Formats: sequence, structure tokens, C-alpha cells
Amino acid sequence: MATNIDQFIASHALFLNEGTSIIADTEQSVFTYLGNFSQDFISSVSQAIEQILTDKGCSISQTKRIFSILVEGLQNVRQHGLSSSAGEVVGHLICTKEDKNVRVSIGNYINAEQQKKLDYVLGEFKNKGVDKIKQNYLSSFELFNNENNADFGLGLVLMVLKSKGQFEHNFLSLSSDIFYFNLNFDVME
Repeated sequence: MATNIDQFIASHALFLNEGTSIIADTEQSVFTYLGNFSQDFISSVSQAIEQILTDKGCSISQTKRIFSILVEGLQNVRQHGLSSSAGEVVGHLICTKEDKNVRVSIGNYINAEQQKKLDYVLGEFKNKGVDKIKQNYLSSFELFNNENNADFGLGLVLMVLKSKGQFEHNFLSLSSDIFYFNLNFDVME
């Protein structure tokens, strides 16, 4: 029996040509993927992304920061994204480069409870700022140890720190219980 998430994933697949991986040869596009975030996909991206970023002229320092954000982000999507009845976790990964800035955009389907928690946690990060989070790196884990945020962990903290606090997020409400979550990081050289 198809669930609401199955219907959204089916629409996503039709609209985005699911499974299409494009490494575009344009100046701004670094990497684009729309489809199932399988463990095989995550492994292949992890192996290829450093060379792709180097080829696009990113510094070693910037490449390492982007790599950390990608690995944490991809694992978060895989572990926390809504999955279809077939076990697929569908979303997007887009990296673009403009001058010395690389934008990493990661998105996936989540439920209403996750949306509320993420909005709260990411809002707290924006309010505290990266310097405060860095000063209290381990104690910032307290934010995740209360009952409202028990499902979130250190990976999100690391992503914010690696981007030096340059992030934005939004949610597209698809139904009363399903949202599409988009998280963008700007990683300056």
C-alpha cells in the first residue's frame, strides 16, 4: 500500500528524473544529484568529490571543509530522511561555485516532528553564532540532549562549524505531516 511519502517520492522521481547524476561542465555547477541516497551513492560521492573540487579550483582547506559538510549531510539524509515503502530515501545534493564561494545544498523529505526540531535547532545556531558554538563545542551538544532534540547529533554542529556559520534553511510543506527540507551552506575560500 502506497503511503503519502511514496506518492511524493513518485512525483519527485517523475519531475526530477530520479537517479540522474550530472557532473556538469559549467563554471558554476560542481555537482548535481537528484534521487535515492543509497549507501552506494554516499560512498561513490565521498570517493569522487575531492577530485571534483580540486579540478574546479578549490583550495585544500576549502575542499576539506566541503567534504566534511557533504559526508555529514549525506549521512544525515540517509539516517533521518523519510523513506518510501521500498526503503528509498530521496533528495538532492547540489554544489555550485561562484568565484571563491562554494554553495552546498542538501535536501530531503522529513516529517512534521523533525521539521519542528530542525527549525528550532538551526534557529538556535543562528542566534548563538558560530563563535559561541565553537567556544562551547562540546557543551553545544546539550542542545541535542533535551527531549525536544534527541534525534539530532553532533553532525549538524560540525556542518555549521565547517561552514563558519554561513547557512540557511527552509521547509516546503507538502502535507500536514510531510515537508521537504532544504539546507544550504556557503563555504568561502
